[in-house]
Amino acid sequence: DILVFSNTDAVNGISYLSFRFPIDLLSPEEYKYLIFYSGVITSLGFAGKNWAEASSYVAENLGSLDASTSSWTIENKYLKNYGLKSLDTKENKLALYEKNPLVDRDWLTFRVKFLEEKTESAIKVLYECIKTVSFDDKERLSQLAKEYYAEMLSSIIPGGSEIASIRSKIGLLHSSTVTEIFTGVSQIYYSKEIAEMDVEKLASILKSIHNKIIDSGLVVNITASEEGVELIKKHISPFLKSFSYPKAPNFYSLKDFIAICKPENPSNEPEWFDAKSCIGFSSCACKLPEIDEKMNVAINVLLRWFSNTMLWERIRTVGGAYGARAFLEDMDRLLVFYSFRDPNPQKSLEEFLNCINEAANHTFSLEETEKSITGYYSAFIIPRTPRAKGEVAFLRMICNKSKVEKQEEMDILLKITPEDLQNAAKFLKNTCVNFQKTIIYNKNDKFAGKISVLPL
Repeated sequence: DILVFSNTDAVNGISYLSFRFPIDLLSPEEYKYLIFYSGVITSLGFAGKNWAEASSYVAENLGSLDASTSSWTIENKYLKNYGLKSLDTKENKLALYEKNPLVDRDWLTFRVKFLEEKTESAIKVLYECIKTVSFDDKERLSQLAKEYYAEMLSSIIPGGSEIASIRSKIGLLHSSTVTEIFTGVSQIYYSKEIAEMDVEKLASILKSIHNKIIDSGLVVNITASEEGVELIKKHISPFLKSFSYPKAPNFYSLKDFIAICKPENPSNEPEWFDAKSCIGFSSCACKLPEIDEKMNVAINVLLRWFSNTMLWERIRTVGGAYGARAFLEDMDRLLVFYSFRDPNPQKSLEEFLNCINEAANHTFSLEETEKSITGYYSAFIIPRTPRAKGEVAFLRMICNKSKVEKQEEMDILLKITPEDLQNAAKFLKNTCVNFQKTIIYNKNDKFAGKISVLPL
């Protein structure tokens, strides 16, 4: 049976529906095209209509239609709940699938929103878009490929800090490596390849990827009023017969994915990408060992203080960068630092490492601790829209993270002491010694690392 999840909320007459397909049946090589695919799949003709007609058809029945990719790596503490220590083998990966077919997967998600009274027609449009999309309009596809390359180039400077931070996380986890393939430096190179590719070949690749994805199995997520949920379930039922239960993933190792985005630098030496820019971006990242919840919360509070004090003073005030930030990616236990619009990104990386060492010797006052707790708490309780609540509920499920755990984190947060922050600082100093480093700037021949030129 198709897995259908639902969330009821005060949605003010608007319903939200997601169709999720596992994409980890594809090869690492096919992952290179998934971001372009996810962008064009809702920008082509379908149901016998050309693009202009299909666009009008969508506008008549839907408030929005989009597709996107995501990747999630299960935390070790949750993996243990399934009696597994790692997912390094095909046997373990299949064992996890048998116990829970949703965790530690990569996804393509189609999302639509629509007025409740448009439910029947909205579901029909979504189904037709997925099932009958046409890749035959070569002129349209060629135009989209060229536009995609231009968009990737124009994103380098405004998004430089994010691109650099994504690059610095390659190889630390499956999800961080896949994210680099999707939206990092690698995708800039892929976008050029896509724009210059023979359009017949491109159409063939996309069609093959599409057929594999819609055959990989379906998971449905609904957010609507109680009446809206029942209405969607009623009208969606006939369409679900042409989809299957999520299939088991194919097994590819982390090295297989690293080979797609970093074949020329397997030793993880620092990387410098020449963007022919007068402003730079730097980032470094490392993976933390497994830690308890109290240390996790203390590190998050510490990094809040760290970004607003030491990093601000050294990198913003003295160094002249527009800003800098250090943070912990909570689901992945990755420590990440980046600077942006930076006149000396290499110096900023050095200062970041110096600041970690100095923080370990800092005596935290009660006032500093309380301010940092308040700052982190305010980010912790950001209100969410009904659609976001539905998405978060689904993500919690596929990541094995419950509301109870979130409340436990908050309880710990309110009890953090100056001593806890000092312990967290000492932990980072002693643990975070092997950072992967990335710089995006203009060329520097004196850089002691791998230098590459972006395909501008």
